[in-house]
Amino acid sequence: MNAVGSMQEPTATNEVSPLAATPRGLHPDLLVLPRQGVPIFHAPAGENHSRTKNWPVLASVDLHTIAAWAREYPNCAWIAVLGPPFVCIDLDGPAGVRWWERQQLANKRDMLETLRDGRDGRVGAHLFIRVPDDKYVPSRRLAEGVEVKSARTSAGIPPSRRSDGDQRHWADPTTPIAHATEWLLEQIVAPKRPPRLEPPRDFQPVAAGECSRYAGAAIARHSRRVAAAPEGARQSILNGSTFACAQLAGAGLVDPDIVEREFVAAAHRMADPLPASVITYTVARALRQGLGNPYYPTERA
Repeated sequence: MNAVGSMQEPTATNEVSPLAATPRGLHPDLLVLPRQGVPIFHAPAGENHSRTKNWPVLASVDLHTIAAWAREYPNCAWIAVLGPPFVCIDLDGPAGVRWWERQQLANKRDMLETLRDGRDGRVGAHLFIRVPDDKYVPSRRLAEGVEVKSARTSAGIPPSRRSDGDQRHWADPTTPIAHATEWLLEQIVAPKRPPRLEPPRDFQPVAAGECSRYAGAAIARHSRRVAAAPEGARQSILNGSTFACAQLAGAGLVDPDIVEREFVAAAHRMADPLPASVITYTVARALRQGLGNPYYPTERA
C-alpha cells in the first residue's frame, strides 16, 4: 500500500471559497487551492519564495486577480501562502515519504487522505492540511525529510517547475483539503503560542465600540485605498488593508466590529465591486489573522 498516493472522494464537509467564474486561459491547476480557500501568489521562475514586499498579505484567492498576475508574469512560478487554518507537510525524498507511510500504517483506523502534489522524476510531496484556528502550528523540521510549513511561509505548487526542471502536478486535483487528525495534531501542534509583542506599560485599550485617533486615521487611509483599488488588485488590497487595521484591533486600539464594518463598506464602494461573498470571505479571513498578530504603534492616541 502506498499511503501517500491513495485518495478518496471529496466530501461536502470541506469549506470552499466563494469565487467568480473562471477567467479564460487560466491554467486549471491554479484553480485547485484558491477554490478551497488557500491564497496563492507569483514568484520568480524556479523559486519557492516571492521577492515582493508584503507577499503574505498580497496573496489572493480571487481568480481574476490571479489571471492578471498570470498575464503580467507569464513565466513565473506559483506558491501557496500558508497561514491559519492551512499548513503544509513537505515530504522531501524517500525518507519523508517513508515517515508518512509509517504514520498512516500506525493509524489505520484514522488514516488521513488529503490534497497533495507530486513531482516528475523526484520522490516527495506537499500535503495540504486544515487545522483548527485555536491550534498553534509552528514551522519546523519534524523528522528527516519532513518539514511543517505554517504561517507566513510558502510552498511551490502546480503547474510550476522546480529549479531542477521537474514539473509539479496534483496527484488528484479533486481531492479536498482534509482536517488534521488527532494523531497528526499531536505531532505538529505546539503546547502554546509563542509570546506576542507586549504593549507599553501605560497602554490603555479602547472600550467596546470605540476607536482611537491613531486607528481611525489608519482605517480612513486604508479604506480610501480599498475603494480606489484597480481591477486585478482589488482583493489583494482589501485583504492587506483589512489585515493591517485588524492588527490595531488586536492591540486594543479599535473595536474589531468597526474594522469589519468599514472595510466591507469600502469594498462595496469600488468602481467594480467584488462579489459580496468574496468581500465577506476576504474581510473575515484578514480580520481573524490580524487579530492574532497585534501591532502596538510607537505613537498612538
